[in-house]
Amino acid sequence: MKKMAFFTVLAMLALAGCSSTMPVQSGGLIQKNTGKKVTAKVSSVNFLGFNPISMETTSGLLDSLQTQCGNSKVTGITAINRNTFLFLANIEAVEASGYCAN
Repeated sequence: MKKMAFFTVLAMLALAGCSSTMPVQSGGLIQKNTGKKVTAKVSSVNFLGFNPISMETTSGLLDSLQTQCGNSKVTGITAINRNTFLFLANIEAVEASGYCAN
């Protein structure tokens, strides 16, 4: 019975978590959505805080947006950083979106 209670508490701690979202916008407010919307996303599991998403990885998001737009300029870039905290790790995801200028 004590083993069952121990494993139940351990499972509850492992599955318990919380989440936070931090949006950041660059390039001014978009008055109307002109052009094609493009998005790029990267995520990683950060165990005990040892390996957060690197700056090199997140800088690739802007390159991906520009590649999707081709020769057009990317405007109205918005980045959202989502962190989901678990018992011993957190899942960090960064999503960038923007619009291709006409």
